[in-house]
Amino acid sequence: MGFDKKTVKSFVEFFKFTKDYKKRTAVIGLDTMMKLLYEAVLKLSGRGTENIRVFDGPNAEAQAKDWLTVI
Repeated sequence: MGFDKKTVKSFVEFFKFTKDYKKRTAVIGLDTMMKLLYEAVLKLSGRGTENIRVFDGPNAEAQAKDWLTVI
């Protein structure tokens, strides 16, 4: 996916909107540039990292699912 100002603005608005409705969010499959963009969007949206986490590595999907299902 390509990123421009409009795309980033859309992500920021989406993160602001979903802030009160999401219990947990897991993110997988980010490369270095996408991680930088992700962190910028979090800051711009005012969304903290207490209920959103990035998972990397060969077991990222399994780790993300485990984290999402913790009660």
